[in-house]
Amino acid sequence: MDTLVSIPPRTYAATFDRTVTRRCFATGAIRDDANGAPIGSGAALIVDDPQLLGCLGTSAYAVIGDPDVALRDTTIPHPLTLMITRGGYRPAMIALIVPAFPSGPVVQDIALRRLPVPLRGRVLGRNGAIPPEFLPVADARIDVTGPIGPGGEIPLLLGRPLGRDLGAGATLRARGLSALADVSATIGASTGGDGVILVDGTGVAAGQLLRFGTSARGHWTEIAAVAPDPDRPAPAAIAWTTERLGGSVVAGEPIRRFTKNALTGPTATPAGQAYGGESILWVDALPVGGDVLVLREAGHPDAYFDHGAASGLAGDYAIDGFARMGSASITVSAAGFVPQTRDFSAAGLAGEQLDWRLVP
Repeated sequence: MDTLVSIPPRTYAATFDRTVTRRCFATGAIRDDANGAPIGSGAALIVDDPQLLGCLGTSAYAVIGDPDVALRDTTIPHPLTLMITRGGYRPAMIALIVPAFPSGPVVQDIALRRLPVPLRGRVLGRNGAIPPEFLPVADARIDVTGPIGPGGEIPLLLGRPLGRDLGAGATLRARGLSALADVSATIGASTGGDGVILVDGTGVAAGQLLRFGTSARGHWTEIAAVAPDPDRPAPAAIAWTTERLGGSVVAGEPIRRFTKNALTGPTATPAGQAYGGESILWVDALPVGGDVLVLREAGHPDAYFDHGAASGLAGDYAIDGFARMGSASITVSAAGFVPQTRDFSAAGLAGEQLDWRLVP
């Protein structure tokens, strides 16, 4: 002790010649969870213990501190929470424990998930004219067909992004449908709504499915209940839905209506964490057959998805929520044309226009 410093109500003993040392309490690699590549610079690391400092490189992190101050009691374990943020990635909250009597730093790698990105493009087909022309192809099927994951996981492209994070017990399966007469909405409805006001509710019943939009850009919902419209005369009705609408509803446009048939094909279980906003799932088996995919999870209503994407009248298509892939094999097929498969680096797809030219 070299002197006493009084700061009421405490007095501190100060030592001037003390050498401050830093100890590494935790370390590990920080990589992209899709391709294993370093995330590069620009990340930030926050530790919930103010006596510790988080340090970041382009591919690794370290949690350091003065061992005479931070985690000083080595006879007990110390839980820590780390928050890592970087532009273009989901924030990651990591829990780790520095054990009692540690022999060295805790080593725990961290994988960051890229945020979903949209993918846009057009599908054109060559005609028989001389010279040949490439014209828009409607109703072409766009799907992600590879690669297969290291554990045999198969990529599955949903027609629209997930509306919520999935739990561990979620499953997917194909279901057949039987078409009923179309209906239409009296007034439009916004994404996130819980019902649709129908011009004519005759024959509309709970358990039926509704599909809104075009064949290229649509979303599904299931009817929970049907009630008379209190503001309009019969046959107007309100169809309440089992889940929030996954997209908007345009007044007057046809709404396709179906009854549910049997489930078919294998039950697919998603691998790894799937977040809301993503349209790519990794599954242990690919759903086959049927007309729609059914997502089931205890405590949530069934959710319905198209399998893959489709092109519109102008040949345009959109994949919203592309994520979780370091590379991707994308296949485009259409009646009368040879299917085409191309391989891409996922990092190069973000924000790019991806067009296709098919030949008969």
